[in-house]
Amino acid sequence: MTAWPKPGDKQYFDDVFATTAPRLHAIEWAWLATMTTTTIYRYRFDPARFRPWPEANGQWISDEAVEPVAGADQLSASRIRASSPGISDPAGW
Repeated sequence: MTAWPKPGDKQYFDDVFATTAPRLHAIEWAWLATMTTTTIYRYRFDPARFRPWPEANGQWISDEAVEPVAGADQLSASRIRASSPGISDPAGW
């Protein structure tokens, strides 16, 4: 699950999810080991071919097929954690 607050809903989002994070990502517990040991690929796209998705804050869509303008970066779990201080360790729940 991924969640972002819509404009004007930040306080409600913070209260409901007990956080001040700008967005949340959650997975099923059974997937935790896989997600922390796999490689995630990030692709870069030409932003001119995207528009904000009106149904969700912070998400962008394209009405046409797009190709990456740059190759994939490999993002290890440790690199993601290091660049995202808001990521929680499940033991901290």
